[in-house]
Amino acid sequence: MPRRPPAKRRDHNDLRDLRTALYCRVSLDAGDTEKSVNDQEAEGRRWVEQRSAVLAGVYRDNDLSASRYATKPRPGFELLLGDIEAGKFELVWFWELSRSSRDLAVFAKLRNLCRAQGVRWVVRDRVQDPDDYRDMTMAAIQAVISEQESEQTAERVRRGKRMSAHAGRPPGRVPYGYKRLRNRETGAWERDVPNVFDGDGLPVEDSPAYIVREIFERLAAGHSVTTIRRDLNERGVRTQSGYQWENPKIRYVAMSPTYLGQRVYRVAEHYANRHSERTKAVLEGVDAGWPPLVDAELFWAVQRILTDPARTTTRPGPRGATTLLSAVVKCAECGSKLVRKKQATTGTIIYFCPNRSCVGVTAAALDDYVERVVVRWLSSPRVAADLARTGDTAAAAQARADAERDRAQLQQLYRDVKGGAVSATIATLEEKRLLEAVGEAEGRAQAAALPPVLVGNIGPQAQAGWDALDFEGKRLIIRTIADIRVRRVGRSRRVPVQDRVEWTWLLGPASENGE
Repeated sequence: MPRRPPAKRRDHNDLRDLRTALYCRVSLDAGDTEKSVNDQEAEGRRWVEQRSAVLAGVYRDNDLSASRYATKPRPGFELLLGDIEAGKFELVWFWELSRSSRDLAVFAKLRNLCRAQGVRWVVRDRVQDPDDYRDMTMAAIQAVISEQESEQTAERVRRGKRMSAHAGRPPGRVPYGYKRLRNRETGAWERDVPNVFDGDGLPVEDSPAYIVREIFERLAAGHSVTTIRRDLNERGVRTQSGYQWENPKIRYVAMSPTYLGQRVYRVAEHYANRHSERTKAVLEGVDAGWPPLVDAELFWAVQRILTDPARTTTRPGPRGATTLLSAVVKCAECGSKLVRKKQATTGTIIYFCPNRSCVGVTAAALDDYVERVVVRWLSSPRVAADLARTGDTAAAAQARADAERDRAQLQQLYRDVKGGAVSATIATLEEKRLLEAVGEAEGRAQAAALPPVLVGNIGPQAQAGWDALDFEGKRLIIRTIADIRVRRVGRSRRVPVQDRVEWTWLLGPASENGE
């Protein structure tokens, strides 16, 4: 932007007919101690009329911060800057200079722009010239003070949030599944309680507390997020805000340590993926001011399912899996996953090797055969006994909880080192101990874990459990328990589908084939 030649000191008394812009802003002021944008605009209009200036524009930003910690843009301020640069004004009026900014960098940007365009400022009723170093010296001091006040306010807010978190108080609005109890006299928060439990401590059907538990139990049983979402909406169950459920909301509930009765702190600051990383931000040793809605075993079972890299997130319809074994079974010749294909001549759906066209097999026949073998395998007493012996889910849940606890302590150690609370020597020794503890706990979890999707779906109830599963739940079980491959046959041979399938059981007795 070209710098205009410096002008002589201008007369601030005669402002008649000068084109003037009003900028009005206020942050959220719960105590109602600041002037509202309406009050500021009214004051600015009176000043323009008294000085016989010309009102050429009004720019408002309501409930928007001007500090460097602000997360929302100020559209009114940005539009004002653009119009100043376009030469539309000769004066800009502010209730206070801090209304324009509490950030020195923004103050300097506004000052330089107004210098270049010859635009003067009016702060309440005092005219200041950005071209006059005397005016700008005082304005700069005011800007420094405004920024300091902003920094002090931000520090008080951070300190209050930290104290609240370590006291076990909730971070903000009441979580879905709970209701908030407040002191009748003071209105202060006392605790959160389940919404709604009956006299026996059990959640009332379709109450928020019941829905939270249902989401966890159905996910652990192999139901997909999409199926749960559709069912809740069809039943008329709504979110806390009264809207229909969406998949991200269900995942948010299912991955929140809140329902384990734990308090998290500074999740967004330390972890990029807010859903999957929240367990790492749990404050260990803090007694949360609310009871859990699910137990640790169920909670960690769901975390394992939702964070499993092998978990598919396909959508129904042509862009997702529409057959039971698409991308589940593999080609025995080249190892590629078979995909669904519709034959042009007959319209028959087949599973087809997309890599080298090694294999083609009728989808309906393979689906039927695999389902029968899988259900027999799940129903086998030998399989049930073997999995029961090695699948101690309580021990696995405890091991996972230990690993997460050690990870949280490790993160706290890193924060303490950064803050200077722990020396580098002690940190090195403690880091080694915690990393070893995490590795040991993860090893115990892997050794003891029974895949959550199999809970309730093995033994005599296997057929009923299988029939109750949705499409994605069945696919998840098949991927979990077996590696299935289809062999190639000659074009002239008719080979039964069962003679073309190679099974490798990933769990249970190696020789068990379900037949």
